[in-house]
Order: sequence, then structure tokens, then C-alpha cells
Amino acid sequence: MKQLTRLSPTASVGAVMNVLDEDGAVIVENLASPGTMELIESELAPHWQDIPYGDSEFIGFRTQRATRLVALSRGCGELAMNPLVLGAMDQILSPFCKRYHLHVTNGVRVGSDETPQLLHRDDELFRGYIPRPRPRVLTNVIWALSDFRRENGATRVVPGSHRWDDDREPDETQFVQAEMPAGSVMIYLGSTFHGAAANTTGEPRTGIILGYSLGWLRQEENQYLAVPPAAAKSLPEPLQHLIGYAVHPPFLGWVDMKDPHSALEEDSGPGLLQPMESGRGS
Repeated sequence: MKQLTRLSPTASVGAVMNVLDEDGAVIVENLASPGTMELIESELAPHWQDIPYGDSEFIGFRTQRATRLVALSRGCGELAMNPLVLGAMDQILSPFCKRYHLHVTNGVRVGSDETPQLLHRDDELFRGYIPRPRPRVLTNVIWALSDFRRENGATRVVPGSHRWDDDREPDETQFVQAEMPAGSVMIYLGSTFHGAAANTTGEPRTGIILGYSLGWLRQEENQYLAVPPAAAKSLPEPLQHLIGYAVHPPFLGWVDMKDPHSALEEDSGPGLLQPMESGRGS
């Protein structure tokens, strides 16, 4: 089985796209600064003790999942706006929409003695609604908050499976693992089979999953409840737009006949919607 390609943090968007087109997944090592990852560690630390383990094999009986990360963590907001990641999303998603948005946020802490997660595709969420071959409706990334190693549950990936049809399923030996140091990221298409591996160590393995999807699709995580206006007001404006406080041209998602960003403005004025230009978050 082909190993995942690893790129340096200075890699170009073109280099990322070349690997994604071929393999459906790519690792960019050490893309986030140690300071950003330490910030996220400190921001999420108070919450793990209150988050229960999952209650199914898919979610994980020894796995915790932190949600609403944009509201909980300034560092996760920085990851969501990473220029290289957004540059790749411009290439992957923008051909099929005027504006894409943040689809889901998930801090995934795979605990000791966790068993392997079922290999799956994230775009199965839309199976039956958008038949395959479908446009690239979503793409996810997973940032390594701790080192991803074979023994502690580094994500399993099936390179090339983004080209398979709906009838082809991988077997449980048909994968490689995304081993990478903390601060690295794996970008993987929604049609690529993947899943967490078993953690056979005594320590948890923690990753930050951020998903991006077409702006005219409903988000998996309801960002307007996860990050309500009172919380969203303090965010940088491009991040406000990315989580959904922006109309999708020509006028999907308005409120009071205005761009939804008006809900975050002190005085938005009485004007009605005007034609909007395309853009990802600005």
C-alpha cells in the first residue's frame, strides 16, 4: 500500500493539490507553530474532564469529542484560517460554490485501549441526496495536537480511495497510517476512506478535526448555535464569515433581508440585500 506523501510547511497550494488529486490525502508537517498548539492545549484542558466518552463503536467507547471549538478556542480559530489550508479549499470547493463555510469542528481525544474506528467516507453524509460521481462537497483536515503514532491511534487512510465508486469498500488491511508530529495537519477529501486506529498506549492521542463544505449545503455542526452572535462578535471578521455569518450569493442565508453579518454589527442600517461577490471568508 502506498504511503502518504509528506510536504514541508513551505509547500505551495499547487503541491498540496497535486498530491490530493493523486492520493486523496496529504500530510503537511509542522504547519502550526508550537505556540498555537500549546494555546489550544491550555484552552481545551478544562473541558476534557466534563466530556463523556462516546457510546458507539463509530464514535468510540474510549474517545472524547469536544465540539463548538471556534467558541472555545482562539487557537482553533487560527487553525481554521490557516492560509495554506484555505488555499487548498479555494481550489477544491470554490469551483462548486460562491462561498464555502466551516462544516464541523471536533477535538478528538482517542483514549487508551480504544479499538479501531470503522473506515468511512465523510461525504457519505450526503449519500442519497447528491449521487456519485458528485462534486467535491466537503474536505476535512485533522491537526495533530499530540504526536500521531502507529501505536496511539494515528488515523488510518486508504490512498486512492477517493476515486472509488459507492460499491467498493476497503478491507481492514487496506490502509496506511498518518503518523505525524504535533503541529502537523492531514488534509483529506470527503470521498477518501479513513478512520482512527487503535490506541494501544497508556496515553490519549488528540487531534483537531476541522471540516469545510460548500456554502449552499447545510453544515454538519450548527455553527450559529455553537457560536451564537454574542460569542461570534469577538472573532476576526474573516472567521465570522467562514463559520457562516455571511450570505451565500445571491441571497442564501439572509436575516431580515440583510446579510447575516448584520447580526454582529452595532448599526447595520435598514438596507436590503445587494448583489454579493464570491469569496471564502472576506
